[in-house]
Amino acid sequence: MLRARILARVGGKAAAIKDIDKALEIDGSDPDIILSAAQLKQSGNPQVAHELALQVLASTSTTNRHRKAALRFLDPLKIPLILQTELKVADRLTAVRWASQPSALRDRNSGDFEDLLGASKSGGEVLFATDTYLEKPEEGTRTLSLDIAEESFEIKVESAKKVTNDRIGRGTRHRGRPWIIIPVHDGGKALARCIASALGELDQTPWARLVIVNDASKERATARVLSAALQHERVTVVRTPENLGFVGAVNLGLRSIGPGPVLLLNSDTYLPDGILNRLVFHLKDDDIGTVTPLSNNAGSFSVPKARTGYEMPSEPQIEQLSAIAFKQNARASVEVFNGNGFAMLISERCIEETGFLSPDFKSGYYEEVDFCIRAAMKGFRHIAAVDCFVGHVGATSFGPAKRKLVSDNYRTLIKKYPFYAQAYERYTQIDPLKEYREALVEEANWVPKKIPDAHNTEESETRLVKVTGTPIFPCHGDFDSTLERLHLRRIALLPHDTLECVGQQIQVGHEYSINHDPNEGLQLLDQSGEVIDRLPLETVSSQDIEAFEDRLLELLNGTKDAA
Repeated sequence: MLRARILARVGGKAAAIKDIDKALEIDGSDPDIILSAAQLKQSGNPQVAHELALQVLASTSTTNRHRKAALRFLDPLKIPLILQTELKVADRLTAVRWASQPSALRDRNSGDFEDLLGASKSGGEVLFATDTYLEKPEEGTRTLSLDIAEESFEIKVESAKKVTNDRIGRGTRHRGRPWIIIPVHDGGKALARCIASALGELDQTPWARLVIVNDASKERATARVLSAALQHERVTVVRTPENLGFVGAVNLGLRSIGPGPVLLLNSDTYLPDGILNRLVFHLKDDDIGTVTPLSNNAGSFSVPKARTGYEMPSEPQIEQLSAIAFKQNARASVEVFNGNGFAMLISERCIEETGFLSPDFKSGYYEEVDFCIRAAMKGFRHIAAVDCFVGHVGATSFGPAKRKLVSDNYRTLIKKYPFYAQAYERYTQIDPLKEYREALVEEANWVPKKIPDAHNTEESETRLVKVTGTPIFPCHGDFDSTLERLHLRRIALLPHDTLECVGQQIQVGHEYSINHDPNEGLQLLDQSGEVIDRLPLETVSSQDIEAFEDRLLELLNGTKDAA
């Protein structure tokens, strides 16, 4: 979005629109992207801008700030405008009208309430928007009437849908046999390694059972692995009629088990020797809901640094890390904010009282956070087993498809639990697992290799974009509000890491770049990386900025002359 705004400002509006269209393809539900697209398209295609504004206004996950901003992109010829959005326990009725038009909502209940969304100028008039939250009836349908000027709109509010969870097994509060559930949709060598390690745990735990959910796998190698696993007397393979995705496959597995705690396990993990018994030990208190081990790639459970992915160690190294963790912290655990679904053990009672994974989440991101929040609301605690380490391959790239999926699921989570983002940030600042991570790495013979934050560029060809007019200088370092306030008029700065993204590569036409150092200001670098000019920012004036731009333009002109 920042790149599109800069491209539009320097005269590359066509390139900016292509940029923002590609961003919409990747994540068409991000309100910031949608609003940027509406702004770029409003003059040339007001109908498209209007539709984009409606998308933001009708969203259940955008903030009022976004929705208020959308008002200025509405088509004046389509006012008054009524939008009804179904929420969990109420319907949101958004009414947009001219300030001069009288409005009245009839047949309201005491449980309804109105909230001012905002106002926006359009031509010489003012648009006025309100949100009214209409209470859902316990059963049947409510009918209301909304009058705006001389028009009348009939509003119907349906009763809230009752959500029920099927009973899972015949569990009791007593600890039964442990179950392992692995959802599988192909997986190659990582799958074969995972199932082999799970079978090894069955051999060490005679009362344990393994349920593999074959979620419409297609590869012959997968069929061979699952067929071999079925030779074990305590393995069950459940086949889905069509691809259900991670959440659907896990829920099908939960319907297929009996009493006992359940280890949800990704098919790209590796279980070291004896880990199942160690995890189950931590269910010693009745209010423990989930247990999650440490890993090389598991969000806040990652070693050596939280929320950072590292390449999975070799199998001997995983065994070593597991043994050291147990030696250092035998039977120790730390209470955490939520578990992580890559290898999360759930107590029998927690499953019974919390229910299945929510179908609101697609393909394996944040559904376990949702489960843990629901469990916590019922009084369950979540712990990290710091004496356990499980290997996890995890995602090795962050391409457009995954980026959109993670973004969609995160917005779903925040819509359901607005408090989560701030609460989780406070938790990560405390980082109660830090000392355990550091001690583990210090003793282990392991050099962690960080997974690069690679963008998946294989899905589409990179298109070269030439920008004419205002020269662009790639900028290294933090591109913060300081740079935005410089008001550069004859040159433009662009974050270096956005030169190539969303299938496009900007060609700047020279080899100079800018480095932003908070202490040194802006440093002009030549092609060898040497600093050849500098603009201090602590006491910068408009004359300083103008002189800096003069020098850069002279340098570019000299470069062109030399060529």
